[in-house]
Amino acid sequence: MREQKRNWWKRFLRARRKRDAVKITLFLAVAAVGFGAAAISRGVTLYRQVNMPVEYVLRGNSKQIPKLEELAHFAAASPQQEQTLTVQEQGQEYHIPYITLSKEYLEIVYGIKPRGATATFYMNSAALRTMGAEAEERLVSGFLEESGGDDTSAAVRPQNQVKLMPAEGILDQHAPMTVTVAESGNALTGEGQVRVCFRRRDLDGSQKQQMEKLGFLLENQTDVLEAEYQKETLLLRMKYEALIGALLGSGAVAVYKYGKK
Repeated sequence: MREQKRNWWKRFLRARRKRDAVKITLFLAVAAVGFGAAAISRGVTLYRQVNMPVEYVLRGNSKQIPKLEELAHFAAASPQQEQTLTVQEQGQEYHIPYITLSKEYLEIVYGIKPRGATATFYMNSAALRTMGAEAEERLVSGFLEESGGDDTSAAVRPQNQVKLMPAEGILDQHAPMTVTVAESGNALTGEGQVRVCFRRRDLDGSQKQQMEKLGFLLENQTDVLEAEYQKETLLLRMKYEALIGALLGSGAVAVYKYGKK
């Protein structure tokens, strides 16, 4: 009789241990899958960020641009100048900061193909928002319909007639940015700003080091450091989540094996 009770108690403990092991195994397995999925998601985000084009604003001699073309993943480079466009419409005056870039840079990097004799200024979404909704609709939409006639009621005329157009191809849509093609014969030569685009980012900061070796100084240092911080943070989180997921998965296997004994 005592032997039967002892055997029943052993069977009960074994069954209880198995049930607890199954619960713990499932919990650990689900947690491992969750952390693993998070790590994969961050890895995909990091991969997309690394494979996106990146722009640098440099200060140096534009004669060194041919040497930039020799760097890995180079896409395009152009001297740039910062200026301000003053336009008037219905008694309202607008001051629009813009930069001039080469026609080749606009086409290769932003997909903008300037045509016609009228000066055209291409604005990203952030630049359009700074003008206000009503001004944006009057100035931009009206000019998209205008072909350069003599009707001045809705025309923007600082000195000559110009066009304002939205440009979704501009890489940075967060900070206001307006670009136009540099006038022939007015391109910057010698010391000044140079904008360069690479087809993809690097993970080790080699692009910045290589450009500095060519004598260029990085002017958009804050933007680059912020992007590098986000990239490093994403990489670190991905590594920790992958490690935690692996540990939880190992724990689930160990508990499962223990429950089978």
